[in-house]
Amino acid sequence: QKYAALAAAYTNGPITYIENDVYNLIHQIEFETELSDFINIFPITSISNVYKGMRNNGIVVSMDGHGVDEMLYGYRDMVYSLYNEALWNKGKNETKSFQNVLENLYHPNQWINEKAKFNRKYDEKIQRESNIFFKLKRSIKGKSLNTEYIPVSLPNLSDKPYQFEDLPLGERMLRYETFQHTLPTLLRNFDRASMMNSVEIRMPFMDWRLVTYLFSLPQTSKIGEGFTKRIVRESMKGKMDESLRTRTYKVGIKSPIEYWINGGLKEWAMDTLNDRELKLKLSESIKLKEEIPVGVVREIWQNINIEIIKRK
Repeated sequence: QKYAALAAAYTNGPITYIENDVYNLIHQIEFETELSDFINIFPITSISNVYKGMRNNGIVVSMDGHGVDEMLYGYRDMVYSLYNEALWNKGKNETKSFQNVLENLYHPNQWINEKAKFNRKYDEKIQRESNIFFKLKRSIKGKSLNTEYIPVSLPNLSDKPYQFEDLPLGERMLRYETFQHTLPTLLRNFDRASMMNSVEIRMPFMDWRLVTYLFSLPQTSKIGEGFTKRIVRESMKGKMDESLRTRTYKVGIKSPIEYWINGGLKEWAMDTLNDRELKLKLSESIKLKEEIPVGVVREIWQNINIEIIKRK
């Protein structure tokens, strides 16, 4: 709430806090899943509630920031990939640069442990690269091939912008996340969630001129000096609260299905499931009063997701 209040203060606008309606949660999940009509890793209920709150307060158009994370290395997994490639294939300075960004993406309570882990990996890199046998092996085999973020084949569409497998990892991942993976999924989810509440979304960062400009920038304008989304942060220097502008710990918005199914939705999950093995796992956890592992909860939700859609 602290950072939400700072953001509201920057705009000089009012702030309204929204909570899930726990008394009608099951109805919400089922109704919104039917309207969404797709298989997702979690219900879109928490996203939908944001737009429902907007509509209830007379807001019919929402200005959303979609695209920034995908085009400017905003996700921790992206930075991890850059860090790992640097750790094995690039120099000390580049490795340390990505390490600094990664450390900042963790919650402050985790920083000390994570810093120690990264420092250990860095020391191993220095030791490894000073070894004569490693140098000989590297000279023979060359640098390790990174096969992450290889584009999905889309033969029915034009080649551009989907043919980027020959680009360096850093460029591949931006195109993959923007054109084929995360962003298309988010746009679908948020479009369904907003439209089912009669709110339209506008996305300034998706203006083609801005997209073209961001893709033309060097990597150092997008990530470095301990920050992701670097050019956006630089553009707001002196214009907003520094603790907000330089905040690095990222919290996504999603429905806490692990918490819900481990809490008040266990019986509903048992009644809705249509998978014998998952029913046995859920039944056993209820009997032993044990928490259901995250991986199992996700399997349970996806099975429920399918069952709800099949009702239509």
